Amino acid sequence: MEHSRRGGRVRLQTNAGSGVQDMRKVKAAILGSGNIGTDLLIKLARSPFLELTAMIGIDPLSDGLTRARNLGYATFDGGLKSFLDEVPDLADIVFDATSAKAHIRHAKMLKEKGIKSAALTYTNN
Repeated sequence: MEHSRRGGRVRLQTNAGSGVQDMRKVKAAILGSGNIGTDLLIKLARSPFLELTAMIGIDPLSDGLTRARNLGYATFDGGLKSFLDEVPDLADIVFDATSAKAHIRHAKMLKEKGIKSAALTYTNN
């Protein structure tokens, strides 16, 4: 299977000869501008299937928000609420790289807006 990027869409060519399929890339935001979020920023920027749109944090001077801003992504330093109040349609999924306890609250807020969430930090509870 081959893929190529074209303006927010992915063109897939299968080896089975079924032709070319156009698929919309999934819009993704990262919640948490610490080490985990910053590492994910670098990975998502290269994804052929996910379109990184924004990084959300609470420290405007954090390395993650600074890197995202410098790479041209939308950044929000007022936390998840500011993102949801301003542009919730900027993401189909939010990768939550904050604390394990915060995931529960964040998942509820995102679900209310129809946005999927994925928790990235570990908890043994």
